[in-house]
Amino acid sequence: MKALSISKNKEVSFKEKSLTEIRAVRPRVYHLLKTYPDLRESDRKLIWEYWRVYELKVGNNGDYYNEPFITLSNFMEATNPETIRRSAQKIRELFPELRGSKYIQRGRKEKQESYSKKI
Repeated sequence: MKALSISKNKEVSFKEKSLTEIRAVRPRVYHLLKTYPDLRESDRKLIWEYWRVYELKVGNNGDYYNEPFITLSNFMEATNPETIRRSAQKIRELFPELRGSKYIQRGRKEKQESYSKKI
């Protein structure tokens, strides 16, 4: 990971912030993949659902704000989509049962083709 080169103290705090964010994101991504199987098929849907569930601003009375969800300020404060995608990638690597059906079908097809070439 590239760190900002402002000063050594800034570099450390930047790295620590990034690692803390990743540690906070992974359990949430795991929960979403486990709870909603349709999110296993699309990283875009997973990112959207992550933002919707964990980062949608809630008013004082518990109701959602009436403003559109994606505003520039919301987007800039939201978890980086690449962090969410990489967390999902690592979770899928560790927990094969959370991979999407397209991934599984592609793996089966590759195995079948390699087996056919051996014969």
